[in-house]
Formats: sequence, structure tokens, C-alpha cells
Amino acid sequence: MPHISHDFLDEARRAIPEVSVEAVAARRTHGDEVVLLDVREHEEVRAGYIEGAVTIPRGFLEFRAAEQLPQTDTDIVVYCASGARSLLAAQVLRAMGYTRACTRVSQKHHCATIYIVPRTSGIFTKTKGMI
Repeated sequence: MPHISHDFLDEARRAIPEVSVEAVAARRTHGDEVVLLDVREHEEVRAGYIEGAVTIPRGFLEFRAAEQLPQTDTDIVVYCASGARSLLAAQVLRAMGYTRACTRVSQKHHCATIYIVPRTSGIFTKTKGMI
């Protein structure tokens, strides 16, 4: 039977560990090296972003990751608006050899690699331009 969108998301949820927004904030506060990756479209980024984030829209991730994320063993924090694109992005990054990839926001689990940071986390910076 062919896969539908929910099948891809369910597979990614099973494969990608969960972490909390608080863990991301704590790592940044402590000065830990964490790459923030925004996989939203440029129009969405204009509405607000996390300062210092790398922006690669989800549709271009496979084409631009090697250039913009050269270290495959670096902790990366992936976020989008709803969590679906960043979840799939984390799974793709693992397939591309980014060994420290995990995602999904959870109050229960902590993993210092790839995360989804929702809009409601309060850590976005508002801007009128793009980064």
C-alpha cells in the first residue's frame, strides 16, 4: 500500500528522539555550540526567527545542507512552524550522515541534537527583514 503523509510522519516519530524547548534554551544559555536550523519558507522567516539561525527552506535541505552545514557531527536544532517539516528534516539529515540528529519537543525527554522549537516558545526575534 502506498505511503501517505501520516505514514512518513509516523516513521519519523519512531526514528527520531524527543527533546524539550527548555533543553535547547539551557544549552544556548550555557554557551554550548548548537546550530539552529530554520526549515520554514522565507516568507515565514520574515515574520520572526531565532537570532543566529541558519535558514534552509525544507524543499532545499538536501541541496544546501552540505554547503551550509559542513560539520555532520555538530548538534543541530531544527525548527519550523508546526513541527512536521522539522521532523522530516531531522530524518533526512540523519540519512545524509548528520549523526547527532534528533527532534520533537517533549517535556519528558532530552537530547542535545536536533529539535523543533515551536512559535509559542517565546524565543523568536521579530524582524522586518530576512536573515
